[in-house]
Amino acid sequence: MLSANTFQELVGKSPLPSLQHHLALVVDCAKRIPVSLQAASSRPDPGQLKVLRFEVLELAQQAELVQAELVRDWPKGLLVPIRRRDLVLVLESQEQIVDASRQIASFLQLPLELPTEINRLMLSLAERGVKTCSRALRVAESLEAVTRTGLKGPDLSSTYGLVNDVRQSGQQARALSEDIRASVHERCRDKDAVCVVFVLELTRLLGDLSRYAERAATRALLLVTR
Repeated sequence: MLSANTFQELVGKSPLPSLQHHLALVVDCAKRIPVSLQAASSRPDPGQLKVLRFEVLELAQQAELVQAELVRDWPKGLLVPIRRRDLVLVLESQEQIVDASRQIASFLQLPLELPTEINRLMLSLAERGVKTCSRALRVAESLEAVTRTGLKGPDLSSTYGLVNDVRQSGQQARALSEDIRASVHERCRDKDAVCVVFVLELTRLLGDLSRYAERAATRALLLVTR
């Protein structure tokens, strides 16, 4: 008969809590983006924008440390229920949210004068990105319950429902992105071409917050259902 210690060595420590911690840091990083947009679009405050960018970079660094520790300290147990490659794919998607946040925070250090409607739509897209990321975190937080119940029952159904919530939020983000692009072409005809390209790139990055959160949630579900 196996002792408790021997069984624990065979099973290994679950990586899910560390994965959730990583995504929580990612969400905190994304939450700085709507605030940064507000600071950049109303009465630009370079000091506040620099502080917010520093916070984004600091949270990004913390997330990278968690990721590195998780990959480095991968459980050596024989019965780890999650494949290392699958976990790396989830972390990759979560890190892409961090990368988008960093780029946005850097973009917003530059002076930007846009029509009020475009500013409003961009803020909505940023807020939608945070909501999508937060919903992806709820998916990650539900995984342990799913593994405890053997991939069946109400816990699994609940997780599928959470993933659908993330996808719906991602669809709303894509619709907002299209609205911004249409508004740019309509309202920015007299703007410098470089400014237009800048706005379109910023729109893409804001949309990436939701796009990568959607991908992270889908991959997170696959962690325990493959």
